[in-house]
Amino acid sequence: MIHYFDRSRIETDYRCPRRLYWEYYYDGKGLQPVKLNQHLAFGGVVHEALQCIMEYCQELDTLPTVPEVKEWIDQAAGMLRDEFTVARGFQAEPILEEGFDGTLVQVTDDQSWLLDHYCDLLEGLVVGWCLVRLPALLEQYRVVEVETEEQLLIHTWNTGLRSNEHDGLVVDTSQLIFLSRPDAILERRTDGALVILSFKTVSQVVSMWLENFKTDQQTISEVLPVEARLGREVAGVQIEGLVKGAQRTEWPKGSGHRYHSSPLVWGYLKEEGGLAADWKAQFEWQDEAGNNRRLGKGWNRQRIAESYPGRIAEWLGYLYQNEPELLRAQFISPPLITRSAQELEEWQEQVKYREVDVHNALVQMNAEPKLGIDGSVLAKERLLAQVFPKHTLGCAYDPQFHSKCPQYENCWGSTGADPIGSGLYKYRVPNHPSENKQ
Repeated sequence: MIHYFDRSRIETDYRCPRRLYWEYYYDGKGLQPVKLNQHLAFGGVVHEALQCIMEYCQELDTLPTVPEVKEWIDQAAGMLRDEFTVARGFQAEPILEEGFDGTLVQVTDDQSWLLDHYCDLLEGLVVGWCLVRLPALLEQYRVVEVETEEQLLIHTWNTGLRSNEHDGLVVDTSQLIFLSRPDAILERRTDGALVILSFKTVSQVVSMWLENFKTDQQTISEVLPVEARLGREVAGVQIEGLVKGAQRTEWPKGSGHRYHSSPLVWGYLKEEGGLAADWKAQFEWQDEAGNNRRLGKGWNRQRIAESYPGRIAEWLGYLYQNEPELLRAQFISPPLITRSAQELEEWQEQVKYREVDVHNALVQMNAEPKLGIDGSVLAKERLLAQVFPKHTLGCAYDPQFHSKCPQYENCWGSTGADPIGSGLYKYRVPNHPSENKQ
């Protein structure tokens, strides 16, 4: 019997073991909300476009052309539009909602503005990264592999004896296998050292975000399977951060539409006589002397994809020539993160004990009768309380992620008895192909 696990499960377990159960093990499949998680969907398509770029670089070891990059962006944008409008169906038909005075008001929950914005941001981030970071990355590294499915055998143990009608009693052996899929594996041109590349989309880069990578388990867990498969030491993990901007821009004013405030997709236009006279990338900034400056009257925020000649691609060229520091600030590349042998060994040891407990509990939950020995307590509920306890911090609002726990209704609402039947949840789509073999 094989117990698969990955980094996402470990991190979910750290936040709340009961959430781990709901998301990955309920009914042997796990659950995910039917409602679209727009941030995950957007991050996924950014990675899709970057994957195409890295595969091109792996094959030809050269920079892709602008039309090729644009084609991959269009493919990713098409996936995003399907995710928004088909896979989970954003409502665009008129619906009735109760107004403040108790009367029914016809409204339209049309999210096309948000989808257009994400497509703008997708192009700005991917083209901008190719302009700012990719040339330097290829100068330093060769791309060896892209999105490889990695497996690492962490532990093998005997879970007990079971009957076999042909051979009598045999030992039931289980394997603990860690799954990962690094964005890319690079080889340094100067000395041939291996480096793992990891893309991150982030709203804002603050010191805490950078500091966190010193202890982030991804920079440990992705190293081990690659070293085991290739038989070579990995020198470290290279993080490539793509900054979306805080989601606070309201445009037009009073619309309630909140966009990411990225200078890659927004600019400021001053018109004279109804014609465009000048463009600026920032409304407020600091000059070389450190003084705060801002634009005066007559400057208006504009969506670049609608108003700038040549749209986003040409706008990025403008930033490259006139605002290079601002452009570079949207793509963060901290120093290579390295791990000691002790850190790698310690991580394996601690995840081993926890995952063995999880696996054994799941086996018991499937094998035990519904009633306990005394007939009063469900065995499943005992194991849930022991191995998957329900945390109570940040359930309704998690200050780190500014959101409600996606499994809130199963723990604290009315859907726990039948999550699928509630219509709010569906079975999880596995992240790794190996999971489908179980």
